[in-house]
Amino acid sequence: MADCNSNMTYQKGVTFDGRDEQTNQYINDINKLLAEMQGSRYKFNNLSGIARSTRFDERKIIVILDALKSKSIIEEVVMNTRSYFKLTELGQRLNSATNTQ
Repeated sequence: MADCNSNMTYQKGVTFDGRDEQTNQYINDINKLLAEMQGSRYKFNNLSGIARSTRFDERKIIVILDALKSKSIIEEVVMNTRSYFKLTELGQRLNSATNTQ
């Protein structure tokens, strides 16, 4: 019987799904940030609040937020000269679908 993983090469730092550890960590960080925003009691979240709830460095959060904004998953809203972030309808649907699997 043939090994179902016979075509896979096993390299340090590469997971079974073919993504490297850094990519998997980035995906996990995005999912954690989205889950925190979805579960927040606030509709609008500021950078320091997201940093506090995720325990991520603000620089990492900015990179993730920029990526999510470019995909219309979150929206940035400026109120009283402060930036706040909220999930769009698309972001809410995607996050709900991810959490039910």
